[in-house]
Amino acid sequence: MNKSPNRVLALAVGLIIVLVAVAAVVSSTRSTLVLDKTKPAWAVQSYLKAFLAGRNAEAAKMISPESECTVVDVDRAYIIDNARIVLISASTNGNTAEVRVRVEFPLNGPFGDSSTEDHTFRLTDSNGTWLLTGIPWPLYNCGLVAK
Repeated sequence: MNKSPNRVLALAVGLIIVLVAVAAVVSSTRSTLVLDKTKPAWAVQSYLKAFLAGRNAEAAKMISPESECTVVDVDRAYIIDNARIVLISASTNGNTAEVRVRVEFPLNGPFGDSSTEDHTFRLTDSNGTWLLTGIPWPLYNCGLVAK
């Protein structure tokens, strides 16, 4: 059977479209990981969920008072609202913790491409509540006053 190059190309493109559609359905039906409220990863998840939902005051409450970051800094920050954030690891050492996440930003290309970056959150246990310290992503320049 002699297949023309156009037919082979059409089949290949059709297969790619089907695979992209399946990947889109699978990724959109993934459920959110339910974490223990006493764990540092839960604090990071709560911070990011509040931030992505535009609940900036709630997100800012997850940041340690010792940080230079305030709700004003959260108000100024931006992240693409359809970013996908995946927990990579979480570790504790006494009253400090480190939570690593991978952020995937869809590029909306024909093949469902995405850009990824990893971020590390540092936390401290404050009377049984894990709070983010330093300048947590997606914040970059807390405490600066515009002149």
